[in-house]
Amino acid sequence: MLNQTYVAVRRLLVFLLGVSVLLVGVVMLVTPGPAVVVIPAGLAILATEFVWARVLLARLKRSLTGLASRDRGAPAARDASRTPDGDAPDGSRARDGDPPDTSRARDGKGTGREGGGS
Repeated sequence: MLNQTYVAVRRLLVFLLGVSVLLVGVVMLVTPGPAVVVIPAGLAILATEFVWARVLLARLKRSLTGLASRDRGAPAARDASRTPDGDAPDGSRARDGDPPDTSRARDGKGTGREGGGS
């Protein structure tokens, strides 16, 4: 009888702690904070006692692993003023490690000269 009470109290405490952490993570989705870390932590706490949380955590891990492996093949971001070949609008080529061209006029005319004159 004492063992059953211990198990019930433990499950209740794990439930309350896990749901609290999970709710804090959900609130962090719309407020500043590491929701991406806190939500799985809450599910991990719940998964120590509840099968439904274990299944949900496994599904979350699978989907995040799929996203991570899909993103590894994505090309790195390039300078937006260059074509996919690396050519600038004026025909010059960029070498790896060159800083992006910042001499373009801020008025949007793209003259390539400082001061933005025509």
